[in-house]
Amino acid sequence: MATFDFSRIENEQVRAVFERMLKVNTVAGAAVQKAYGKAKKPVSTIFVDDPVFNASASLGQSRYLIKISASVPLLTAMLFGRFFAQSAVMPWLTPSDEAVGARNDTVQFITDPKDFGDRDVWRVSLTNERLIASAKFADMCLAFIALHELGHVVAGHAEGTRHYYGRAEFSELFAVGSRPTDQRERDQSWEYDADAVAVVLLMDYLDDLAKQKSGLTKHEILFDKDKDLFTQLLSFMVIALFVLFNYIRGARYDLELATSHPHPMVRIQYIKDMMVHEARKRTEFDLLLFLDLIDQRLEEAMIGLEE
Repeated sequence: MATFDFSRIENEQVRAVFERMLKVNTVAGAAVQKAYGKAKKPVSTIFVDDPVFNASASLGQSRYLIKISASVPLLTAMLFGRFFAQSAVMPWLTPSDEAVGARNDTVQFITDPKDFGDRDVWRVSLTNERLIASAKFADMCLAFIALHELGHVVAGHAEGTRHYYGRAEFSELFAVGSRPTDQRERDQSWEYDADAVAVVLLMDYLDDLAKQKSGLTKHEILFDKDKDLFTQLLSFMVIALFVLFNYIRGARYDLELATSHPHPMVRIQYIKDMMVHEARKRTEFDLLLFLDLIDQRLEEAMIGLEE
């Protein structure tokens, strides 16, 4: 499958989405390889020209290779643009339909993650505040997707796929009925492993965001300056993943594709618990604030998803 050269994308903002996602995995992959030393091969991440919303991890002769479909960052960015166009989502942000100078974009929104060419035309009106929020949520989801694939590498699933199944790579989506029950049970346990590794690595990503306050200046409208920034970022991470998991599940109902991941409600619950566990080990984590923010934002998210 051909590599997707995102450097040829003319739109600077769209190109930057790819760059940020790749940077997350490049930095984390180098750190993993350094931690394991020569016993672990280096990790490379590439985008592939594949219309299917998918990602995979494999082991080659000289390196581990993570492949991410070009549709993944594009779909995710568009998803949150549409999501934040809903006034019920983060209602303290200026509603786009009431703002003077709101940005009106007509986007070809991908409605089918199996087919990047299957799109509906949506007119998305976003104020600058909501545009910033949509970009931040998309970036957090893309960081998790990238780190989840790295989790498969760390947990040895690339080797396991070759040993147990004789396949070259472990993919997130596969044809319905193509894997027997015992294999799917093993694969689901591997997905839990990869999520656990991703959460640990994600803590570093969120911690860096919290420390880079100068880099969050334009995002100040999203946060309460009197409350812990890391806790707020962590709550946003949970909500962003909740939206993404539900969208992907809903969009694939009519597809002949399956996944080893559990239901989104199950998955987001254990990921949330993992995040809390890791956060408590690292910092003075405000659990009550976190749970309160989750409750508020989940209500908004469910309304936004319905819309």
